[in-house]
Order: sequence, then structure tokens, then C-alpha cells
Amino acid sequence: MRKLLEKYPNSFVIAFCTFAVTLVALLASLFCFFNGHIDIPLGFVLGGVVSGGLLLLSGLGEKLDDKKNGTTFSIIVIILRMVLLVGISILIAFMNYRWNLVYFNLFTFVAMYTVSIIFTVIVHLISKK
Repeated sequence: MRKLLEKYPNSFVIAFCTFAVTLVALLASLFCFFNGHIDIPLGFVLGGVVSGGLLLLSGLGEKLDDKKNGTTFSIIVIILRMVLLVGISILIAFMNYRWNLVYFNLFTFVAMYTVSIIFTVIVHLISKK
């Protein structure tokens, strides 16, 4: 695991782990497609893709900041991450509870974001020198 952490930036490793858990969660909840609860697996997929994609974007921002010796891109990515996550959560809540459009589950979306936070803590603890 340490060799993987030394070879790639932490954000890329966390994104890979988040995508892997997203795939496992989708496969584990695949039976929900046939039980009429399509929102649960789609919530896992949306949460995993958004969290993992933002982590990849964060990794690219870190690389650009290293080249320019600044923090501009990292700050932009952090702001974009918060706006997207809060905005998507509010949109899913309105879709589910106001407009009765149950396509994504809010709790599984938030769960996948929580998984990425947990992986962030684990990866940073492992790669601490």
C-alpha cells in the first residue's frame, strides 16, 4: 500500500478507493433495481462519481499548484467541491420530498461522500512520514 501511496498523489489514491467502493455498493444494491427502489443504487453511483471526480480534480489542482508554487487551483477546487455537494444535496432533497421525483437517494449520496472522507483520513494516516 505504501508503494501505491508513494507513486501517486493522495487525491488520486482516495479517488480510486472511492470508485472501487462505489462499484461494490452498486453491485450490492443491484437487487433494488428489481424491487422498485432504483433511487438507492443511483444514489450510490451519483455520490461516488461526484466525490471521486472532485477528488481527481483536486489532485490535478494540487499538481498545477506545485508547478506554480501557489494555492489558487486548490482553493478553487475546494470552493467548487462545496458548492457542488451542497447544491446536489439540496436538488436531490427537492426532487425527493417536494417534487416526488425519486431518482436518487439523498442518504446514499451523502454516504458515498462520507466514504471519501473516511478514505481521506485513512490515506493521510498511512502516508504520514
